[in-house]
Parts: sequence; structure tokens; C-alpha cells
Amino acid sequence: MSKSMERDSIVVYHGRCPDGFGAALVCWLHLGGRAEYLPYQYGMEAPNATDKDLYIVDFAFDLATMQHLDRTARSITLLDHHKTWQRRLAGFQCRCGKVHFDLQKSGASLAWEHFHPTEPLPRLIAHIEDRDIWRWTLPHSAEFLSVIDTLPFEFEQWKPYLTLSELDYTAVIERGRSMHAKFLSLCQQIAEGAVEVELAGHKGLMANAGPEFKSEVGNILANRSGKFGVLWTLEESGHLKFSLRSVREFDVESIAVKFGGGGHTNAASFRLPASRFADIVNCRIDP
Repeated sequence: MSKSMERDSIVVYHGRCPDGFGAALVCWLHLGGRAEYLPYQYGMEAPNATDKDLYIVDFAFDLATMQHLDRTARSITLLDHHKTWQRRLAGFQCRCGKVHFDLQKSGASLAWEHFHPTEPLPRLIAHIEDRDIWRWTLPHSAEFLSVIDTLPFEFEQWKPYLTLSELDYTAVIERGRSMHAKFLSLCQQIAEGAVEVELAGHKGLMANAGPEFKSEVGNILANRSGKFGVLWTLEESGHLKFSLRSVREFDVESIAVKFGGGGHTNAASFRLPASRFADIVNCRIDP
């Protein structure tokens, strides 16, 4: 790569997450090939951003890491909506940049507002937000996102869905109808296999399922238990990933924090080493 084509920016985003990738897509529309795009999971080591513009979207690092990045990066722009990280980074000030949290929006919509403040929110980003913060106020979000969920996390694959014509938008929804119906059927089957669990002293329901099922099945279990649902899976890293969903005022973020995780009041997650698998078998998981 020639000197003139060197990447002068880094975009860190929440990996394996439609909202995180949607936020990265928005960054890509603005930065293009000038940036390196890095999908991240919590606990991963921060990139070397020395003398580069660093964008962190739908994600955050701990305070010590952010302070280090602030000393080395040319600038930092952090756009996030997770309650845990807003609390942990309270008072953090960039010497040159922006730190913005808004718990009422998704990471993708925050990125859009930052890079395209005068342009209306595209339907793709609006639907992503509708599901990510579990608002479900827009018609056809479930059907539309059933199609989006089949796409690989590649910018060129997602880009056309930002500017669909009315005819193409309707076609996507029609295509997604049967897909969503099948998805709901699978979710009900998974939920039928749930077991009672005691998590940090609180009783709820737990099942095993991949990440694509965590929100829908988690909410089915939360409603069934009256408190919360837990979905667990074994990740490629060898860690056990626990995704929590709750109903009404039951705060799963406070539970996830006890295990080193975090998130929102009604949606949170944490990881444990695979050596803790016996806790799943025993249906009792303590910090």
C-alpha cells in the first residue's frame, strides 16, 4: 500500500452483532478504505491506534484502556448505548475527540447521527435499532430483519439495503414473512427444552441455543418465568457465553456485572471459562 493510501483510521465495533455491524457499515460509508474495521468482543486487547483516528461504535473498553488509547491515538470517537459502559466510563474525557452515550438509541443509529446528522435514518438502521433496544414499534421489523440476518457481515452485501426502492422494500418484507414464521417456530421448540436455573441467587429459566436465538428465546423464557431467561452457548474461544433477557423492571445488567459482564436492564451478557460447565449441569451458577 502506498503512503498516500495508508489507513489513518481504525473502527472498532461490536462483532457478531447486527447493531455493531450496522454501526461499522455507517462508518464505512464515510471513511471507506481509509479505515481498518475490527470486530471486537469484550475482553479482547485493544488495537494499536498510535497516531490514528480511532472510532469505537456499539462498544467500549475499560477506563484504563481508554485512558491509554487517549494518550496514543490522534483522536477518539466513542458512540455507545450500553448502561454498563456508560457507568464505568463516567467522567472520562478525551483530550481530542468525543464520548457519547445514549441509552435510548442503538449503536447503528448513533453512528448515523454522528456521520450523517442532516440525513434521515435509513430503514435498515431504523429496523436494526427497533430490535436491538427491543422497542418493536416499527411495522415489519421482524420480517425485514429475517432477511438481513441471512447476510454475511460484509459491507457490500448490506449496502443495497440502505437505499431500497418502495417496491424492493415490500419484496424483502414478503420474503421475510415465511422466514420469520419458521424462526418463531424454532424458538418455541428451543424454549420447550428450558430448565430452571439459579443465577446469582435469582431463579429463572435456562436453555442452550446459538446467538441468533438469544433475544427471542430469552424473552420467551423471561415471560414464562416472570423474571428472566438465560441462553448459553460454547464459543470458539472456549468460553461459555451467557445471554440474559428479562421482563419489566427485573434488572439482568446488575446480575451480569457480578460475573464481569454487562449490558442493559433487560438484556445483558457475560462469559465464564469452560471449566464452569458443571454449573450449567447443576443449574446453579454463582459469581
